[in-house]
Amino acid sequence: MTIGPDLLHLHMRRRSSVPDSKSTKKPYSKLDKLAQSRTIMDNFRKLPASMQNVLKRTVFCIILLGYFVFVIYGGPITILLTTLAAQVKCFYEIIAIAYKKHDISTIPNFKYIANYFLVSANIYFGGETIIEYFGPFINLVDTLNTLATYHRFFSFCFYFIGVMWFVLSLKKHHYRKQFSLLAWTHVILLVLVVQSYLIAKTIFQGMIWFIICITTITVNDIMAYICGRFFGRTPLISLSPKKTWEGFIGAGIFTILITCSLAYFLCGNEFLICPIEYRQINYEIVKITQCTPDDMFQLMDFPRFGVQMYPFVIHAFWFSVFGSLVAPFGGFFASGFKRAFKVKDFGDTIPGHGGIMDRFDCQLVMITFVNVYITSFVGGNSANRSTQDIFHRILTLRPEDQLELYYMLKGSLVSNGIRL
Repeated sequence: MTIGPDLLHLHMRRRSSVPDSKSTKKPYSKLDKLAQSRTIMDNFRKLPASMQNVLKRTVFCIILLGYFVFVIYGGPITILLTTLAAQVKCFYEIIAIAYKKHDISTIPNFKYIANYFLVSANIYFGGETIIEYFGPFINLVDTLNTLATYHRFFSFCFYFIGVMWFVLSLKKHHYRKQFSLLAWTHVILLVLVVQSYLIAKTIFQGMIWFIICITTITVNDIMAYICGRFFGRTPLISLSPKKTWEGFIGAGIFTILITCSLAYFLCGNEFLICPIEYRQINYEIVKITQCTPDDMFQLMDFPRFGVQMYPFVIHAFWFSVFGSLVAPFGGFFASGFKRAFKVKDFGDTIPGHGGIMDRFDCQLVMITFVNVYITSFVGGNSANRSTQDIFHRILTLRPEDQLELYYMLKGSLVSNGIRL
């Protein structure tokens, strides 16, 4: 039943005629709540469009920050699932532009082929992540162990079936369109799926790396908007007319201050600084939640500067510099891409913000930088693997290879004067 404004008004008048003693005892009815919500929406629509946009951006920014805290609390599996969901959504947002440009009504089956390649890419990179970080779980089941051993072969076969499907689907007079869409699909997968894999590698180094990475871009984006809105006068780049030098510089200053302060605060949290690791202990899989903090997470004196701080703050400083000066060009690149294809946003998933891809354009650049930075200056996974992790990797080898490795290791120890 449709409730008109007159009926709502009459109902509110009747409610107001009830004595206070009774009205305080009875909760609001559904009509009261509906009338109040309508009043709020009416007042919202009366605001200027710019103010409406500010309010929407603020509300959904708070919601996104709350969800980010929830995801961090949920741990690595929650983060990986959220990353996968965001990756799939971004893929569909970008590929939709290609579908619109090339008009796939004459080749409708290509959507299924694109989805197949999306699954294929995730099978490979997702499998690599599972094998690398969830090895103890795989070792419990012989079938999973076999799949892990031949994972890359199976992934290649699965992918090439997609290539064969594409070749068989080629239609005369549509070759150029089909190959263009195939190129679109592979470039999008290269950008998105590889970044998802890098996120996984960053998470397992310790949650703090992931938090600082995401926070840097989030703070820079928020402060660029605020500084640009209140102080912006000088245009920064023609691709993004709303971007100003004042917003760019102000965001950089606030990003460095907030990121370094947050890094200092988080360094004392063992849950965030310890590498995430699963081990098999007494036939049980255990998540290691404690560790001996690395030197970068211990307070040190810096006499030259007369301060005492965590060395990790220095890493956070370089992250914030990169996030302020370089990462925004990921956003400018995305702006140029959207202008080239005459779209305002990649989607409308988040009111006031656009699509998921509109929120991840700079994050993709930042994630790559953080992973390269860790590998180059911190040590990366290969330098920090525990003996337990190496042992579980050995268990994935064939028995004859394990035996050969045993004799090689035994010979090396004996030659170094160690008695067995």
